[in-house]
Amino acid sequence: MQKVTDEQEEPELIRQLGLFDTTMIIMGIVIGSGIFLTTGMMAKVIPSAPLILLAWLVGGLHALTGAL
Repeated sequence: MQKVTDEQEEPELIRQLGLFDTTMIIMGIVIGSGIFLTTGMMAKVIPSAPLILLAWLVGGLHALTGAL
């Protein structure tokens, strides 16, 4: 017969963040806060919500073409 023990090893998670992971986290923080701040400033200047969305779309396309 085998002796049954109550002791069980708990699995440990590996704590590992690479350069790519940390870069993406920081970029997300910067871009995320910028979106909230910029939208408020745009709302003061542009009177309608569809025009604000159009401005974001045009800016996004401009940034995309600049990245290529």
